[in-house]
Amino acid sequence: VIVNVPVTITAQPSSITVTEGEMMTLSVAATGTGPLSYQWFRSATPISGATGADYVLGATAASDAGDYSVTITNVAGTQASSTASVTVNVPVSITTQPVGLVVTNGSAIHLFVTAKGTGPITYQWYKNGILVPDAISSTLDITSAAASNVGNYTVKISNILGSRESASANVAVNFPAIIVGSPVAVTVSKRQAISLSVRAEGTAPISYQWSKDGVDILGAKAAFFSIDSASLADAGSYSVNVNNVVGIAKATLPVPVVVLDRDVTLT
Repeated sequence: VIVNVPVTITAQPSSITVTEGEMMTLSVAATGTGPLSYQWFRSATPISGATGADYVLGATAASDAGDYSVTITNVAGTQASSTASVTVNVPVSITTQPVGLVVTNGSAIHLFVTAKGTGPITYQWYKNGILVPDAISSTLDITSAAASNVGNYTVKISNILGSRESASANVAVNFPAIIVGSPVAVTVSKRQAISLSVRAEGTAPISYQWSKDGVDILGAKAAFFSIDSASLADAGSYSVNVNNVVGIAKATLPVPVVVLDRDVTLT
């Protein structure tokens, strides 16, 4: 008399949580008339080669997450296990680093980072190593750039497995050239020196171009313009344009230079 004993599962596979790259092991224990054969499934799909009491993956990937079960068969029939859930936690990785930029004073600043990993993912931006208040999303937006926004920006990205810091993105703010000291009118006699000057501020380098009666003066490209010995032909209306990388030229109002028709005795 031969008595075949159906399969009985004595230890069901257990749900587990692993970190990406770690080994994963699912196990089942069963009794019954041997031999016992095993077939593991992921989401009801048979896993090729997974035909033992243990199912082992040497290094898990995010795609290995899911629901697993196993059927055990002997001469008396087949028994299906309960479902075991496998969760694979993925550390944060940065897929797009923030990129530095140069903006004009008053324009918008937009920095961003993209990252992947097990959620929820949190963000915190820093400027020159100092926390930026309320900057806790994947983007950092400043509506109107000012001098105080110049610096190196990074973002700390975190999830359940830890944190990662981005590369540094340098933000530079260019300021248009502005005239803070205009040339003033000059009256001289013949053979006296003429000296005109302008003071300008803004992002360097600043370029200059002096003009007389609306015509550019060849080579007059400094903040100062002078004539060592004035003649009557040097009288006229003088102005200067200032410009810089922002590309917005600012012109002073023309100022008169008067050369009196009288000689000055030079000593």
